[in-house]
Amino acid sequence: MRGAAWGIFVLAVLLLCYSAGMGASIGKNAGPFQSAVLARVKTLSPASGQESQATFAAGCFWGVQLAFQRLPGVLTTKVGYTAGKREDPTYEEVCSGKTGHTEAVHLTFDPSQISFRDLCRVFFEIHDATQLNRQGNDRGTQYRSGIYTHSDTQQAEALEEKARHEQAIVKRVVTEVQRAGKFWDAEKYHQSYLIKGGQTGEKGSDKPIRCYG
Repeated sequence: MRGAAWGIFVLAVLLLCYSAGMGASIGKNAGPFQSAVLARVKTLSPASGQESQATFAAGCFWGVQLAFQRLPGVLTTKVGYTAGKREDPTYEEVCSGKTGHTEAVHLTFDPSQISFRDLCRVFFEIHDATQLNRQGNDRGTQYRSGIYTHSDTQQAEALEEKARHEQAIVKRVVTEVQRAGKFWDAEKYHQSYLIKGGQTGEKGSDKPIRCYG
């Protein structure tokens, strides 16, 4: 009975999201900096074997994951939940707004091919960082904007990039910047959801991302 109820809940959420056209900010064409990074695929140097990690929240994690998957130098990505107070939360619990988690993307990258600053700048281009606890029609604390850092250097660079973006758009940026805590992997069906739905994750692709398949 619990499985059936859960299936109905997920279907209802997806139908609601689709009908409302949520996540539209990810669906627009790549921004100028993002386009420049994507173009690097043609001249990318061989992988160095180095690996760093980064964690971002920018609304519904499906589209955010695909945007980062396409970036040259990004090695792996996974979606999940972070910055909350409950251990190993489910999607249903996070959507309730009671756990305090964000929908987030954790990634590994080769810093010889793409820098953390580059990732931050793409992050600010793929969502509206002036919207508090929402992205487009997606509303709730789980959709808040966040950069969760894994070192003192990342913390300093994230704050600098936040200030740079705020100055560039002349608006208050509400992105939270804080040290990364425990990251809980989301359910398997959420992983690479849009690729499973037929959208390309090819490195360098600048095709518009449709957030709900």
